[in-house]
Amino acid sequence: MAEEDAVVSEEVVDEYSGFEDEEVFQPALEESGIASSELKKDNFDRQSLLERIQQRRDKLSEVSQSLKAHFVGLDDIIDKIIENIEVWYVLPEVITRPVIVNLWGMTGVGKTDLVRRLVRGLGFGKRFVEVQLTNRGETNIYGRNLQWVLASSNLEPSEPGVLLLDEIQRFRTVNEHGSEIHDYKFQDLWMLLSDGMFSGESDSRRKMLQMVLDALYYRQYRDEEEDEEDEDDATEQTESSGGGEPPRAKKPKKKQIYMRSYWTAQELKRMLKLEDPVEQIMRWSESKRNAVIVQKLEDPKIYEGDDYSRLMIFISGNLDEAYTMADACGDSDGDADIFHAFSKRINMITIKAALTRRFKPEQIARFGNCHVIYPSLSRSSYEEIIRRRVKDLIASIQEKTGITIHIDPSVNEFIYRNGVFPAQGVRPLFSTISSVLESSVPQFLLEAVESDEPNVYIRYDDEHLVGKVGGSEVRIYRPGDLDVIKKKHDKNIQSIISVHEAGHALAYGLVLGISPTQVLADAKVGNSDQMGFIGNHRIQYSRKLMRSQILIGLAGIAAEEIVYGKAMLTDGCEMDISNATALAGRYVRKCGMWEGVITRVAQPHLINIPGADVFNHNTEITNNQIDKMVDTEKRKAYKLIRDNIEVLRDLVKHLMTHGMIEPETFKVIFARHGIEVSTYDVEDTFAENYYEACTRFIDSGETAKAETDDRDY
Repeated sequence: MAEEDAVVSEEVVDEYSGFEDEEVFQPALEESGIASSELKKDNFDRQSLLERIQQRRDKLSEVSQSLKAHFVGLDDIIDKIIENIEVWYVLPEVITRPVIVNLWGMTGVGKTDLVRRLVRGLGFGKRFVEVQLTNRGETNIYGRNLQWVLASSNLEPSEPGVLLLDEIQRFRTVNEHGSEIHDYKFQDLWMLLSDGMFSGESDSRRKMLQMVLDALYYRQYRDEEEDEEDEDDATEQTESSGGGEPPRAKKPKKKQIYMRSYWTAQELKRMLKLEDPVEQIMRWSESKRNAVIVQKLEDPKIYEGDDYSRLMIFISGNLDEAYTMADACGDSDGDADIFHAFSKRINMITIKAALTRRFKPEQIARFGNCHVIYPSLSRSSYEEIIRRRVKDLIASIQEKTGITIHIDPSVNEFIYRNGVFPAQGVRPLFSTISSVLESSVPQFLLEAVESDEPNVYIRYDDEHLVGKVGGSEVRIYRPGDLDVIKKKHDKNIQSIISVHEAGHALAYGLVLGISPTQVLADAKVGNSDQMGFIGNHRIQYSRKLMRSQILIGLAGIAAEEIVYGKAMLTDGCEMDISNATALAGRYVRKCGMWEGVITRVAQPHLINIPGADVFNHNTEITNNQIDKMVDTEKRKAYKLIRDNIEVLRDLVKHLMTHGMIEPETFKVIFARHGIEVSTYDVEDTFAENYYEACTRFIDSGETAKAETDDRDY
């Protein structure tokens, strides 16, 4: 086969040996100011280079300030992104592999929007591609391979461009059980992330020869058809010359400008690694196209894969495995500041650990170490977003109508109360601003125009937006969806929740010596999943703290038993029992913390899991220990609450009245009973004092005393 290819190649070369390249126009410089010719210069004028570097640094600074003016609470995020793209933007010639920046955060915090605005600000709009990553979808090669997606885009190999790989949480190479997925889209992603180089096509030479030979065949076929047509025309003219009307002259054919389709020209450009614009390739004559192919047949570079080593690659996604609070979609009463504080504890280690549930270790390595981690928005950030959106609305109305709108703070408070879901970002909030305020303004404006009044004063009062226009008022009924939900108050439900959450909170304070981050017990609460909870700190579990957490988790049941009796226990205890059992199972089976009559450390596993053959499958003895542990901790919780019944009474009373207990109030309630508890920073991890024990060991050689507390189980 190789010999045949060689012979055919020589014949084709002979036919086009006299071909001389035509002059082709060069692509215009893009708005980014980075041209392909610039990248090919071997030497730079030093002064010009310094000026270019300074200009682009100034541009980065300008774009940074613009982004900070638009986004609320993301100044640190923007600074980090700008810092990581500086070399790529200022001096792309030195880049030898793609620059990869990973953006992680909960939904609605501005990841995708920030990248799009950054791209526009830097003038890379024509060199930007956005790909939604997913394991499913297109089944043909053009939709399954990233190389084909990029080849069909405005990105040029070997030149700077921006690629956004978005929604990566929909993409995985390892399933939920840890087994590798073999058939998935975009498997060439890992080549791109490694060094920006795709693998070459093994049959490129065959395809190019096929193009030339097909062209020769179809040209010969057309020539033969034209000869036959000419003969037929000559015969017709001869027959008609004997009399009658003279034969009509043949209508000349229009000159064809474009010789091939856009898709074919683009494929030719990609396969031959041509610099010519696609539009110019579409105009090439058949002879020129064939000659270019023959010329490229001996160029080894065309057999290499496409080179995208100068790409700026953003990888963006919502990792619920890292942002564990992200599933609280129905929670509108959770404190946004607590969500914010919890999210600020997430770091690169957390992200890499979360990625192991989706990708193989060698694939995670290709993400690199630039992980930009978005915190969830704080209360002040949400309030600032509301203020800005309202300010923009006022400015727009002023410009278009000349009427000035004055918004009372009560309107902003109403919007926050009904629009903020801390785990869902800004999208629900924008929707509320639109449906509540923007949709109501026209009615106030109409009254102002009819009354010839230049000012409108809007406040929120008793389920109505009230607009004062001159001496009259316009009232629009806007009860607020969440306000309506929260008005449905049931005294029985409020009592159940107050007692249950007070039990958890009492045990939390007594066992750990600190206040929960938040205690919420409100039958009006805007949460579809639960109407009460206590905010837990992040805990570094030890044997002692794991048992303590089981006790705290069962204290709600104990409080219900004490106040209502066993006959009135509610089904709200189901989740507490489930969580306590799971934690006890982890204590015994996973962590090897249980000690029976004979020390047992080996992990028992069910036999139907991957790799089960290497584990101990005897779960019978551990079942018994888990049952005993849960029962014992529940008894301890019951006794703890009985011994501190007056503190429970005060906690329940406060929750029945206010529905919530903040950390400082929690401290005051405990102090009234002579019990000291402290507050603990939400961003810190609560743990035993390992440092003190380690220091004692170093200084004096003191070791821990033997413990036998597990023998109770």
